[in-house]
Amino acid sequence: MRKAIEEDMLDMHYQPKLNAQTLQVTGVEALVRWKHPQKGAIPPARFVGIAEQCGLMPALGTNILRMVARQARAWQEVGVPMPIAVNVSAVQFERSGIANEILAILEQHAVDPLLIEIELTESMIMSDFATAKSRLEQLREAGAQISIDDFGTGYSNLYQLSHLPFNVLKIDKSLVDDIGKNSKSEAIVTAIVQMAHSLGHRVVAEGVETHEQYAFLRKARCDQVQGYLFGRPMPAHELIEWVSDHASDNGSMNNTLIEKISRVA
Repeated sequence: MRKAIEEDMLDMHYQPKLNAQTLQVTGVEALVRWKHPQKGAIPPARFVGIAEQCGLMPALGTNILRMVARQARAWQEVGVPMPIAVNVSAVQFERSGIANEILAILEQHAVDPLLIEIELTESMIMSDFATAKSRLEQLREAGAQISIDDFGTGYSNLYQLSHLPFNVLKIDKSLVDDIGKNSKSEAIVTAIVQMAHSLGHRVVAEGVETHEQYAFLRKARCDQVQGYLFGRPMPAHELIEWVSDHASDNGSMNNTLIEKISRVA
């Protein structure tokens, strides 16, 4: 793992996020892969825990943020800004200077903070609410977008939640999986969407894999969807091919924009 970080053996894949009503591409989520010389592309679920145990998460997290910033800048330079969501781990977020580090990386690469969405789990935020709120306020004041990931599986204090400076709630995949199987889970999903909208926030449903799930989320007025039903995480050049095919099918992006994005894939 240490060698992978030091010798640039990490790669970013991007999973598209779409407007739930129009299916227009609205951004992507960045997901790291370890390019192992013998085992091929290893997903983060298999090595992030190891990095945390070995004290390598700060270095890994910084590396990921820089890779995302470079890609955001590349898309920004050709006039096709693509919002990118990136996960920040609990170990990273516990560091006192994390907000300054994120903003310094964005400044170094001349990336508009509005193009970066920082994803944090609700359990991370609620474990030390006052500190988390202060760091989120610093990021929001700079323009960065804030997303609360895995929502619906923790034990959030809704009063505290209403005082957090965030933009997006991401409905946890476990709730999406239950759509069509569990009416109580469906009721929770609907309630999350309505609550978020009443607070002025957007809602993203992740892990959408079936047409039934998508139809329910669309009817519930969920704002954005992502999942294997639409597109898997993929390298930048494959993402561009996917966007091109998707645009042809949906008329949501013209050929000029596609050509611009392709130059930096």
